[in-house]
Amino acid sequence: MLGVFSSSDAGLSGSISAVTRYYIREDFRVDIQLDQWNQELVSAQHTWETRESRDFAILPNEVADMFVDLDEELRVTRGEECGPHDIQIYNGSGAQAGWKIYRGEVCVDYVDDGGGVESGSYIAYWCAEPPPECQADSE
Repeated sequence: MLGVFSSSDAGLSGSISAVTRYYIREDFRVDIQLDQWNQELVSAQHTWETRESRDFAILPNEVADMFVDLDEELRVTRGEECGPHDIQIYNGSGAQAGWKIYRGEVCVDYVDDGGGVESGSYIAYWCAEPPPECQADSE
């Protein structure tokens, strides 16, 4: 499950104006970056460790940040091989809010209505290129 994952899938449109990206690395590091309108707002580096069979947890740092609080961990439950995967916030009270992450590096930008005026809607797209094909894609 190493690679880049995003809080939005490419091709989606609507009112989402920001995307969080998770760069999950082999050295047990996770770089988390929040972008809005293709501008980096905030980023942080965390570590991860395996949990139950297909799960892993993104752990808090010594100082709280907007991604993971001191008494929390983000538990990632792997979906099918090509995603999406589920993330849930866990703290002393158990599972809290959750969301999905999708394979690939996704950017979000305004949709122009053609008259040079922003329509208030956004589109998610691949920042550079789609992620490489995975096993289930090629079958």
